[in-house]
Amino acid sequence: MSGSSSLTVSSSTGQYGVTVAADGFTQLLIEDPDALLIVDQRFELLPELEGRQVLTITADEQHKTLSEVERLLIALRELGAGRSDRLVAVGGGVVQDVATLAAQLYMRGLPWKYAPTTLLGMVDSCIGGKSSINAGAFKNLVGSFYPPAEIVVDPSFLETLPDEAIASGLAESTKIAYCRGPETFASYLGLESNFGDDPEALILHSLETKRWFIEDDEFDNGSRRLLNFGHSFGHALEAATGFAVEHGIAVALGMLSAERFGRETDLGTAAPELVAHAELLARRGTGLSEAADRFDRSVFERSFLADKKHGSDGLHLILPSASGSVAEVVAERSDEVVAAATGSVVSVLDIVSS
Repeated sequence: MSGSSSLTVSSSTGQYGVTVAADGFTQLLIEDPDALLIVDQRFELLPELEGRQVLTITADEQHKTLSEVERLLIALRELGAGRSDRLVAVGGGVVQDVATLAAQLYMRGLPWKYAPTTLLGMVDSCIGGKSSINAGAFKNLVGSFYPPAEIVVDPSFLETLPDEAIASGLAESTKIAYCRGPETFASYLGLESNFGDDPEALILHSLETKRWFIEDDEFDNGSRRLLNFGHSFGHALEAATGFAVEHGIAVALGMLSAERFGRETDLGTAAPELVAHAELLARRGTGLSEAADRFDRSVFERSFLADKKHGSDGLHLILPSASGSVAEVVAERSDEVVAAATGSVVSVLDIVSS
């Protein structure tokens, strides 16, 4: 692809390539004309998809479920899909999560490719091979690792996104860079300041940074766990507000909450530069006042305690550390700790929604 950049990610199932190119999506379809497409319904009328076999997904939290995966599996069978067929997923994180698991389970596995349409997908979730599916009231309880054969990032999709979605993606990129260390975070801040003129540079920086975590710890047992920064708090916040907050904005709020919690409990260290940037991103979210009004403490506490990273030894939290990055801290599973976590989120919500 002309004017493209690329990188390769190594996994236990082999290597897969990531291409960043302004014409990437069109070229992907040209190069694989017979692939079956799993598409966010908002894009089903794209002219490039005319005449193609397309399955659509409603891309919201209510459809990131096992029943939606089952619906997709049945639809693939009704289309006559066989083990020699290939899938292409087109959409953001919900489409990716559902398509990843469906591709892995259908006839014990179909090869698939991914074209992310959100900035969050482009800078973060497109690599790593994870699927995360909700079950009942529990977010991301079910999942697997099944990397795509190829990822094509087409920055042209950014033109379809509202500002809140851009801020949501930048929040995840912030998290990745901060978790890697001060030098990487400083580089990110420089690229973010020029994002409007050169989004590809920030996207590549974020993917290259996340690649380090993936290749160092593919199955989330060591360093990759640090990328849960902002998520223990953010996921519980999403649940407590009825998913009224977009995921990346919830991660920005979660990082702010984790920093505040760590500072106030002496389990973490103050991170003023991170706080300043994350707060700017969080304020670009919509409906934060309504989310603050809807915040349900009991739902937050139940979701916070149910985070899958916790263990029998206590609450495993990723908090800012004196190194200028983050560290995994084990906190006591007590009413006092949970109350402090809840209070941190309430305080942050009050600040950014004012």
